[in-house]
Amino acid sequence: MIDGMTPTTFVPTGDVTRAQFVKMLARLQGADVSEYRSAGFEDVPADAWYAPYVNWAAANGIVYGISSTEFAPNADISRQDMAVMLDRYAQQSGIVLGTD
Repeated sequence: MIDGMTPTTFVPTGDVTRAQFVKMLARLQGADVSEYRSAGFEDVPADAWYAPYVNWAAANGIVYGISSTEFAPNADISRQDMAVMLDRYAQQSGIVLGTD
């Protein structure tokens, strides 16, 4: 589910970007992201490695971006944004979260 930073380096204590996190969610879902071409974010080039993952997350209501035109794929993800994305992912996936 998680790739290393290079073919031989993992970096488990490194920061996670917004793009890396949506890739993790897509892989967790087992999503076929090949059909997701564009979500309209100006800072997500169609040829970027993360584009299909970001576009999948946007199409499924998991992300809305930091504005209507920007996603900030290379920004470190905050705990708050991670929690929001996880909640939206759970709702989209039919996972019922407890209130405890």
